[in-house]
Amino acid sequence: MKNAVLLVIAWAAILALASGVVLLRRQAGLQGFEFSSGGTYHIDGRGEWTVIVDTHGALTVTHNVQGEIADYGSFSLEGRENSELWRLIRAAEIERMDPSDRLGVPEEVRYEFVLRESGLTHTVSLWADDAREREGVVALVEQLAGLIEKLTGETAVFY
Repeated sequence: MKNAVLLVIAWAAILALASGVVLLRRQAGLQGFEFSSGGTYHIDGRGEWTVIVDTHGALTVTHNVQGEIADYGSFSLEGRENSELWRLIRAAEIERMDPSDRLGVPEEVRYEFVLRESGLTHTVSLWADDAREREGVVALVEQLAGLIEKLTGETAVFY
């Protein structure tokens, strides 16, 4: 009887380990995107919006105003909405983007874009005024603002 119990425990441990390995492999291949609007301590009190999304449409939203963080939780984007967002992420060409190389102007916020795919992470920081000169980035940022408003009921001001 004791051996049977030990055998069941051993099999349960093996199955749990195998499940964990499969989960790690799936997540390792998972692509993700993060956007931060900057401006946590902006003089106008707009705060910093952060959006994180994966290719399956799992999206989280937070808003940080002077260290006070509002976590709006997780949402699940529907197929078309998720596809459109990822089309805009790809069109922005984050992996080819050069960061802003100038000093910021007073009260200008700095956006951060992070794209994770194929085991690589591409991170780019752009001053808001530089971002506004890039059509693909403007479309992406506007889409993110629209999603924030739709999902949280809050108006996100990025510029």
